[in-house]
Amino acid sequence: MSILDPKPPTRAELTATYVNSASGLPLQAGAAVKGTARTRTGRSHVFVAGVIRNYNDGAGWVLITDGFHPPINITKVDSLTDTGLIRVEYTNLKVGGGNAGRTVTLLAQPDETLTKAGFTCGASVSPDFANIQLQQTRALNDRVAWDTASSTYKLWKNDFDSRGLNRSPFTVNSATNNHLILGHPQAVMDDRYDISVERIGGIGENYTPTISTNQAESILTQVTINFWTPTLTASVAKDWPSLADGAMASQDVTVTGCAIGDIAEATMSVAVPAGLQLSANVTAANTVTVTLVNRSGAAVDLASGNLNVLTRKLGGGDYRVTTPDAKCRCLVKRGTMRSYVAPADVNETTYPSGNIWIIGIMQDENLG
Repeated sequence: MSILDPKPPTRAELTATYVNSASGLPLQAGAAVKGTARTRTGRSHVFVAGVIRNYNDGAGWVLITDGFHPPINITKVDSLTDTGLIRVEYTNLKVGGGNAGRTVTLLAQPDETLTKAGFTCGASVSPDFANIQLQQTRALNDRVAWDTASSTYKLWKNDFDSRGLNRSPFTVNSATNNHLILGHPQAVMDDRYDISVERIGGIGENYTPTISTNQAESILTQVTINFWTPTLTASVAKDWPSLADGAMASQDVTVTGCAIGDIAEATMSVAVPAGLQLSANVTAANTVTVTLVNRSGAAVDLASGNLNVLTRKLGGGDYRVTTPDAKCRCLVKRGTMRSYVAPADVNETTYPSGNIWIIGIMQDENLG
């Protein structure tokens, strides 16, 4: 009833809003009319209501019709994959001898499962159908690491989360041209969002991840990352020959990424007696030459072991890592954003028991 009309309702108007105790349906002129009500002014209205869910069985979003969720006047639900919308149809509504030709209101509301995941709904409404669009507000963050077993980058929320929900906001687009490129949804509003990458401790402590400067503030659908390290290392098994006093021997070691002018150091995994001098120099790109000189006054046959080499940049600069390894790992964060979400991506598998609740009121075009 309209609270704006102070006059008492007539008996006929009261009868139009009584509920039949047998059918549970409103009455109009003594007959049950599903979803129909009448205000004090005599205008007739019809309700549209129901609950929809995507069971991820290929049917898309469908109307729940079990005994606990009886729909009212919704005739069809269709996932419009070409437009990214969910269409809810309630065609051929007839009220009070006319069409339900005026939209009073219609609301689409995510349930607690989808609301907790940051979903909102927006509906474009007509007297015959409503198109529902899904948006999600979420913080883009996840851990990423190079997996040596598969020689690929993996995302924590997709590959290691014990729930197996595949909810990472990122996808690994590529790891070519010495970059790791992560994709993410396009923002609804074309604003620039803060992007950051942070080092993960432990095995990756020696590597520093950075955002590639060519896109950090401009591209809204991806993050490009480089890894840097202050030192490069390499190790080879080495059995030096026996050296007479004053003699020397050398060994080239490949250290990918080093360059002429870098500082080089070398050690052996076994004890080096006094009088033996071990030195290292970068003699070409990616190559360190290690020299062993005997100045002990007698012949020496050094025990075999591992020859370990380290290089670093003069002045404290870092090397960009060109070949991914287990130390390439980081936490990627890109500030909270809203994005459009395809209806198919919101389903029973990714968001168990996630529903959208719909309630609407249509008014008879005959204002009586």
